[in-house]
Amino acid sequence: MRDSTVPGSAVRGGGAAPGRRSAFALAGLLVAAGVTHLVNPKPYDRIVPRALPGSPRTYTSVSGVVELALAAGLVHPRTRRAAGLASAGFFAAVFPANVKMALDWRHAPPVRRAVAHGRLPLQLPLILWGLKVAREAPRSSPARNTDRRAVPPRV
Repeated sequence: MRDSTVPGSAVRGGGAAPGRRSAFALAGLLVAAGVTHLVNPKPYDRIVPRALPGSPRTYTSVSGVVELALAAGLVHPRTRRAAGLASAGFFAAVFPANVKMALDWRHAPPVRRAVAHGRLPLQLPLILWGLKVAREAPRSSPARNTDRRAVPPRV
C-alpha cells in the first residue's frame, strides 16, 4: 500500500522503506563474507598484516563475527543507522589487509593479481554503501511514554 500523495513513499506497515533494500543487500554481502571467514579461514589468515600482534586466525575469526553482527544490525530498522556507520568503518579498517594481499600477490599469476588489485578500489564503494545505508536509515521515533498513568493532553 502506497501513499499517493508522496511518490515512492511507503505507508507504515506496507511496502519497503527507503534504503531497506540497500541495507538488506549489504547485510547479505556481510553474511556471505562472515560465513566464509569462519568456514574457510585460511585464505583470510594469509592477508592479516604481520604487524598486528597475536594470531592471524584470531583476526579472521573476529572479522567474521563482526561481519555477521553488522549484518544483523543492518536488517533491524532501529540499529540500521549505527550498523551502516559501523560497516563503513569496518570496510575502512580492513583496507590494510587488501593492501597486504596486493603486495603479496604482485608476482602471482595474472588472474590472482587482478583479484588482489581489484579489491583495493572496491573498498571505497563499500565504505560509501555503508554511509548511504546509514543516511537512509529510518529516523528514530520520539521517545514513547512508557508510564502507564494517564497523561493529560497538552493545551
